[in-house]
Formats: sequence, C-alpha cells, structure tokens
Amino acid sequence: MKLTPALRQDLKNFLKSRLTDQTVLAQVYAPYALSKDELDKIKTRFPLLATATLSAHIDPTLIAGFVVEVGSQRIDCSVKSRIDTIFA
Repeated sequence: MKLTPALRQDLKNFLKSRLTDQTVLAQVYAPYALSKDELDKIKTRFPLLATATLSAHIDPTLIAGFVVEVGSQRIDCSVKSRIDTIFA
C-alpha cells in the first residue's frame, strides 16, 4: 500500500493530536473521602501526577494511607500493604 502525501499528512496530524491531547486519569483509593487539599498534596508529591486528573474513591479495606493507580502503574502508600509484606 502506497501512502499519498495527503494521507501521510492526515496520519501525522492524527498521531500528533493523540499524543498531545491525552489527559491522564489517575484513580486514588483511600479509607475515607479525601478533601481537595489532600488530593492536591498527593498530586504534588508524585511528579507522575502533575498533569493528571485525580478521581477519588473510598476503599474500606484500607486501614490508612492511599493507593494511586495510573494506567498500569500502582503507587501503594497504604498501611494495609505494609502489614501484608510483614506477614507474607
């Protein structure tokens, strides 16, 4: 298949828009509802979250702390995970 110049330019424009317009969505899990200030502190603590939109969720299985999921990456700052590693 031969790419015409117009098709090649359309493909470049499409890929450029997909790479620059992607919004990163991060899920934050905590044992209680987090305030906006707490979410902002979490966001400033991790450079990965600098441009991310945070979505907060309550996870009653957590004892304290929080867990952040961004795509396939997971940042686990919970007490539950620390206890699980001690008794594993």
